[in-house]
Amino acid sequence: MYNILSEKELYIMELKTFINSYRTEHNLTMEQFAKSASLSKGYISMLEKGYNPQTGKKIIPSISALNNIAIATGTDLDHLLKIIDDIEVSLDSPAQDLIISNPQEAQLIIGYRNLTTANQKELLAYLDMKLNMQTK
Repeated sequence: MYNILSEKELYIMELKTFINSYRTEHNLTMEQFAKSASLSKGYISMLEKGYNPQTGKKIIPSISALNNIAIATGTDLDHLLKIIDDIEVSLDSPAQDLIISNPQEAQLIIGYRNLTTANQKELLAYLDMKLNMQTK
C-alpha cells in the first residue's frame, strides 16, 4: 500500500506531486499508471501538470477519478483526500464514469481490457452463465 502517513505526521502535497512520486517510486510510465487507474494517459498528464494545456485552465478532478487513483495506488479515497493539499473536487461525473470500489474490480477491468476480443466474448459468456446460475 502506498502510504505517506507516518504515525506522527501527515505529509501534505499536491495531487500532481502525489501521482508523479508514485509513478517514479513504482517505475511506472504514465500510460501504465493511467491503465491501472482506468483513466486516460492524457488525463493523467493534465493532472500531473495541474492544468489543461489546450485551455490553460486548472484541472479539477472528479471524485470518481480520485477514487480510481486511490485504488491504483493501493490507498483509499479518504487517505488520498487527507494528503492532497487544497484540492478542488468536481462532484459532477459523467454517467459512464463508474467508481471502482475495490482492487478486485480494478483487476477485473484491467484484465478484461488486456484480453483478446475472442477471450473477452468468452469471459462475458461465462459471466452470463454464472449470473443465471446465481439467480435460479
